Amino acid sequence: MQRRTFFELKFYDFKFYDYHNRKVTSYSFRKTKYGGCMNTQLVERERKKPASSFNPNEIIANRVRHIVSSVFADFDDKSLASEILVLEDLDLLVYVVGAYLQKKTRMSEREMDMFKSRIQSTIRFYQKLDKLGGMIKAKDVSELLGVTRQTVNNQVNKGKLIALRRGGDYLFPSFQFKGAGMLPHLEVILQCLPQETDAITRVSFLTSPVQIDDKGTAKTPLEILQKDPSDQELASLRREANLFARHIAS
Repeated sequence: MQRRTFFELKFYDFKFYDYHNRKVTSYSFRKTKYGGCMNTQLVERERKKPASSFNPNEIIANRVRHIVSSVFADFDDKSLASEILVLEDLDLLVYVVGAYLQKKTRMSEREMDMFKSRIQSTIRFYQKLDKLGGMIKAKDVSELLGVTRQTVNNQVNKGKLIALRRGGDYLFPSFQFKGAGMLPHLEVILQCLPQETDAITRVSFLTSPVQIDDKGTAKTPLEILQKDPSDQELASLRREANLFARHIAS
């Protein structure tokens, strides 16, 4: 009687991830030989995808979706819905915030109008900054000027740089810089304003038209500084800055 031998050879595994079912399927080719007969099997093994790691962005997004859903849960005003549908994104955000506060607080209509006005003013302010070139982070300012982060912070505290605090960091309007340095003469003009003047007020001064000659010509201080100003124009800007400083102090 002929002896028949049996042995098994196992080759490398490979895996396939099923995104729809969120599971990993493992396959391996297994070849077996029994008495001269070769058989190839495809063996499948499944295991569930491990629990995903903590994702704060997803949690925040879910909270925002919940807030928006709660605002429109009982919404049945078709006429108002038609108006909301054509709102720009930022105007829609203002509406959602206002509607949510009306449901969750006891703010009067007057208080709500004032609150919405503040939101809209903030939005317009950041839109203005965006049109003027946007903002850059403190580390970028440090690299641009070739100084340390501490030096940048000191310049902010002395009123020589305009910075808005966002979270734990500063953001700087990019119009303050030209090439690898500060916009010429800007620091001199900013020093005419009180050191405690906030960033929004400083930007407001730089972007509001002022009269620069007896002919009634009006330009914003920023426009003047960006176009190699004459000594007369710089003197006019310093005068306007001092007047502005006295106005906000009164």
